[in-house]
Amino acid sequence: MTELKKMDEQPNLLIIDNAENSLSTLYDYLPEQPLWHILVTSRQQITKFDGKELGFLSEDEAINLFLSHYTLGKLREEEIKELVRTVDLHTF
Repeated sequence: MTELKKMDEQPNLLIIDNAENSLSTLYDYLPEQPLWHILVTSRQQITKFDGKELGFLSEDEAINLFLSHYTLGKLREEEIKELVRTVDLHTF
């Protein structure tokens, strides 16, 4: 954390994926704004962090989101439908 705080270029983004409740004990050691923004993903509510619940998409919305980023064009429509169903139409 000390090395991260030494970075003076801005803006910076720190992403912590699959965090657990114990992260709240490290909150005061994390880099701060305005040089840093922190994005934490978790299935738990973590004290000191503001939560934003992500929902699920309709099948059409999930397909459109996928196609807005997928540029290879090698998957057939049915393969894309199977893919978005496999991830339960989640926004991730």
